[in-house]
Amino acid sequence: MTDDDDRDGRSAVARGYVMASRATSIGLQMAIPAGVGWWLDSKWNTAPWLMIVGIVLGFLVVILEIVRIVKESNEADSRSSGQSGKGQDGSRR
Repeated sequence: MTDDDDRDGRSAVARGYVMASRATSIGLQMAIPAGVGWWLDSKWNTAPWLMIVGIVLGFLVVILEIVRIVKESNEADSRSSGQSGKGQDGSRR
């Protein structure tokens, strides 16, 4: 492995693609429900209520996605930091 390889063996370019994919996914998770709400508002003449519902749902989905990403990152960091079953005081768990 080279210095550019991550703990999981992926290159910097591969990690960049993963981060770009996650950022795009988060953006779409916010925009699509709002867009669907706007479209339904225009069809059913209920403006702006369904768009507001879409924005709220999109926001909740984005928050859950960010929590999932942070949790995965924390788990990967704890696995790679060499914690081999030892507690914070150095004793075995």
